[in-house]
Amino acid sequence: MLHGVLERTAFEERELLIYMPPSYRAGEKRYPIVYVQDGGDLFAPANGAALEELERMFEAGTLRELLLVGVSSPNRLDEYSPWPAQTLTGRFEDFGGKGADYLEFLSVRLKPYIDDRYRTERDARWTAIAGKSMGGLISIFSAYSGLGMFGRIGAISPSMWFDGFVTFMREHPAAGVGLDIYLDVGSDEGVGKPTAQSQMVPRVKEAYALLQKFVEGSDGAADARVKFVLEEGGLHLLPNFIRRFPPMLQWLFAGD
Repeated sequence: MLHGVLERTAFEERELLIYMPPSYRAGEKRYPIVYVQDGGDLFAPANGAALEELERMFEAGTLRELLLVGVSSPNRLDEYSPWPAQTLTGRFEDFGGKGADYLEFLSVRLKPYIDDRYRTERDARWTAIAGKSMGGLISIFSAYSGLGMFGRIGAISPSMWFDGFVTFMREHPAAGVGLDIYLDVGSDEGVGKPTAQSQMVPRVKEAYALLQKFVEGSDGAADARVKFVLEEGGLHLLPNFIRRFPPMLQWLFAGD
């Protein structure tokens, strides 16, 4: 049974799925907030029991209560891609490369709207961005955007096979300092794929190494952390992503 409150609303013709934790209605305190890609499918009750697991963590005191905002996208392949790229197969359109515009929308338009209407901790330290697959890719890309709105990044099975992304990471230091970054992947993701997706696991591992190198070499090294999880036998499937969502948040907000 869910004890928090789910609210469906819209902003600039985008559907939003907003979760408020159990204590939200009872007081005046402010809460950390997580912006979740793909309309919040990682915590939507119709897809799984992530919210029930989060509420067990809240009650046990192993995770501070959070606000969640699921943000829908009219074209995720355009908005979650950092630059234009050709499709991997004929089943989909080419990638539109509107990622920078999308991150600006989240930071400059959506975040102020949410902050004005909900009791959020507004500082970047308490503002996270998260997603899976392409939504995980754009979450990682936020570290390079220079906008500075997200202090914590959660990337579940991010699409690091995306054309040129790991090369971009090699050549560009992340713009954020003091970031907490989580990324994971299933060990069987990409197995047997005839496309660049076959490189899913090694590319995610390399991205992890590059992020570690940035953290170790930055002035904010003491404040920044990177976590990598390999799920043995894991496939690129929504139930796997949902299962890893609560522990991802638990790590990102550990000790807070």
